Amino acid sequence: MKRILCLALLLFSFSSLFAQIRFAPEFGYNSASVSGKINGQSVDTKRVPGFKAGFFTEIPLMKALFLQAGLSYSRKGYRETIYELATNGQVQMKLTGDIKTKIGYAELPVNLVYKVYMGLEDSGSCFMFFAGPYVGRVLHGRTKGIIESFQSNGGIGMMRTYDIDESTSAGNDPSYNNIRPWDVGLNIGVGYEFAFGLVVRGQYGLGLSNNLPGGGPSNSMKASNMSLSLAYMIP
Repeated sequence: MKRILCLALLLFSFSSLFAQIRFAPEFGYNSASVSGKINGQSVDTKRVPGFKAGFFTEIPLMKALFLQAGLSYSRKGYRETIYELATNGQVQMKLTGDIKTKIGYAELPVNLVYKVYMGLEDSGSCFMFFAGPYVGRVLHGRTKGIIESFQSNGGIGMMRTYDIDESTSAGNDPSYNNIRPWDVGLNIGVGYEFAFGLVVRGQYGLGLSNNLPGGGPSNSMKASNMSLSLAYMIP
């Protein structure tokens, strides 16, 4: 009899917990870039637009404290401006270019969320502050751009133009790959949840891992991403 009562109490506790778990589809805009060094020199990079689409679940931990975990597809990348000038006697070479790299990730973020309710807690409207780690896996990527090479010798010049369009190779071998397959970082953000379930969130993601195969202190590439997203909480 005691076992039956304990089992019933356990099932009731689990059913109460599951009843409070909420699910939310999410779609948003990304503005991504990287910070890096090649042979100790900083790389000139700019942000590129992208998007993310996925979902997250929200689990209550205690009053005003929640755990959110999700899975999403996130398009990131960066834009690189190239300018190199070399002179050897009368020979001068100039290399210029503009290259965009876009990378698609499958990301798993886990955030601890603190909510500040507007008025009564039952009203549902609240500000939210969140932070937590994420893990990303490269799914695909592509690099496109144009590089121009100009060489002059004693007043005679020659220019060549190279079109770049190649897929991104993910792996840990610097001889064959140009990005590591896994990215690990930290998200921090703020949002607002309306009483009818709409959630507006803004977050900044800082990559902590070196994504350059065979990289080190003098050769590194770390991702960063700012995003603005909309989600809808399904009770």
